[in-house]
Amino acid sequence: MRPETVEEVKKKFQGICLQGDGRGRVQFLTQGYSFAFESLLESKKKKWSLGLHLPLYGEEVIRLDYADAQSGNVRISGAFYNRLRTSGKSSSGNQYYVGLLRKFLGKYGQFLSFITSGDKDFLKKCHGNVSDGVCPMGGDELSYVSRGETLKLGIRVDSEHTFFIYFSEFEKKFFHRIRLYFNNPQKGGMERRPIQMDMILNSCESE
Repeated sequence: MRPETVEEVKKKFQGICLQGDGRGRVQFLTQGYSFAFESLLESKKKKWSLGLHLPLYGEEVIRLDYADAQSGNVRISGAFYNRLRTSGKSSSGNQYYVGLLRKFLGKYGQFLSFITSGDKDFLKKCHGNVSDGVCPMGGDELSYVSRGETLKLGIRVDSEHTFFIYFSEFEKKFFHRIRLYFNNPQKGGMERRPIQMDMILNSCESE
């Protein structure tokens, strides 16, 4: 496979959709939820919302205010966030897993802050190969691997966990599939990937 060009990698980053509708599923420990969703980005206000329609439960939401994300402070609210927190509290080691949930959404908030910064030449600040780079992101680093019709991003969380975002099915200028997950290679089973969210986009809307 030939090496990708800077323009090809940049096109993939531009194909990251932060506002659209579709269907998805989240798995947090032993609890799973399937849903239809609409996501809304308000980049000037530095806010992102995910509205979910849950069978049997109705409409719920997760809201992220990422104005102070680069200093490690992402405000998280909404009924679905509270539902997931309750799932974490019902597990053994409950405070640990509730903390992981907050880190998971907090890292996504940091990613939102990075990707909506308006810095079109951010790739020039990254180091590594064009298809495999590491970019400064506030006090953290964002790694990326670009292959074919996919893009995988990683943010180290702590000594055990890495937060990954995997984009695939690049068609009509945007990625149709997004997978967010925590990975702990030191563990097995449920503890290896305690949180995962999949979203399949039917459409992507600009602000």
